[in-house]
Amino acid sequence: MKSRLAWFCFALCLCGIALPAIPQSNPPLRKVYFAAGQPTAPVRIEVFSDYQCSACRTFYTATLSRLLNDAETENRVSVVYHDFPLQMHPYAREASRYALAARRLGKKQWAALTEAFYSRQDQWSADGKVGRIAEEVLSPQDYARVKDLAQDPSIEQEIKEGLELGHRLQVNATPTFFIVSNGRAQRVVGGVPYQVLDSYIQNMSKQQSH
Repeated sequence: MKSRLAWFCFALCLCGIALPAIPQSNPPLRKVYFAAGQPTAPVRIEVFSDYQCSACRTFYTATLSRLLNDAETENRVSVVYHDFPLQMHPYAREASRYALAARRLGKKQWAALTEAFYSRQDQWSADGKVGRIAEEVLSPQDYARVKDLAQDPSIEQEIKEGLELGHRLQVNATPTFFIVSNGRAQRVVGGVPYQVLDSYIQNMSKQQSH
């Protein structure tokens, strides 16, 4: 019963919110970094998320972390992560700066810091010591580079571009994600159980293979 209810709620999320058609090659919504997977994957998930958002933490822990793993081991889905720090969260933008800086070092550093920001959200959200999380998670060499990069104006520009893109796509809450397949993007607001989203991705992948 719970599974059927989850499917029903997910279907409601998808109804009436398909975005205008995009080219069949399924290009990213903007030139972005693939957090996991390959651009050739038949289905792409583009996530707009805020590191200080409790709902985003739940979505990451229950669903997104598993999707990231799937994307690295199977070529049926890829994941693009957009930083979308909300003004209501005083430390979210700083966390995004550190995460984007870590991303420039590599996927491993980004993934480690993203995991830490979500799993230890209560800690740094309370004391504001975002940099300390990075220092404890990364190697001393990587931390030194990330700390410097986080202050680079180009990092702040990336955040602004992500926010502007989200606003154009009517992202008003986090998490919001887009399922891109067959040249179309569908928006879903809020978290979705992994099993439900995974089943949907499998069905979309099979449709593309026929």
